[in-house]
Parts: sequence; structure tokens; C-alpha cells
Amino acid sequence: CLSAGFTRPPKMVPTEDRRLLGTPYGLLLNELHRSPEGLMGSLHSFLKQGLECDSGTPYSTETELILYTVRVAARVENALHFLVAYAKGTHPSLAIPLRAVDVTPHTLEILQNNLDALQET
Repeated sequence: CLSAGFTRPPKMVPTEDRRLLGTPYGLLLNELHRSPEGLMGSLHSFLKQGLECDSGTPYSTETELILYTVRVAARVENALHFLVAYAKGTHPSLAIPLRAVDVTPHTLEILQNNLDALQET
């Protein structure tokens, strides 16, 4: 099943045609709704390591690493919250189904558990 008007599969892997690499809602949402365990396991490890770098001073060379880690975690938390709200039907401004996004009850449980754990960190 090829989308976007493509009639043949790519001849080279990875493909040189960037149009074949896209997802309808971005790679982060795609990974979170298709395989959240791997992404979230890596994120929790990354966040733990980043927060352990705390040197006690904002002038430390590790400050940029800590801030980057927190920004990445905040972005993932936002995407998690979006998917959980979408799956529960509680998103305040989204009333139509998203194309190719089917969050199963099992995936919803994983997303919710990881959202809770991320908010506790």
C-alpha cells in the first residue's frame, strides 16, 4: 500500500526520496502510538542521566545538557498527553478521527502509565 501517489516501492533503502519518509503526524506521534515501550524506555533513561548531571551551579558546562534533556522530555510529554486525550475522546479541540492513528486499549494503558511516570520525574 503506497500513499501520496506512488506506484512503485523504493529501489534503494533508505530511500533517497524524502516524500517516502514522512508520516501523517510526524515521527514522534508515529513512534508513540505504534511502539511506545522502546521510545519511553530510552527517554526515561536519558532523562535520568541528564538530571544526574546537576552540578549545583547554572554556570556549569553541564547546564546546556540538563536543559536539552528537559526540553526533549517536555516535548514527548506534550505528545503523550495529546495521544492519551485523543484516545480517551477528551481532547478539547479534536472531534474527528486522525488518519492511520488507532490507539488500542493496551497502547493507551502504556501511554498513560508513561505519562504518569514522566510527570512524577
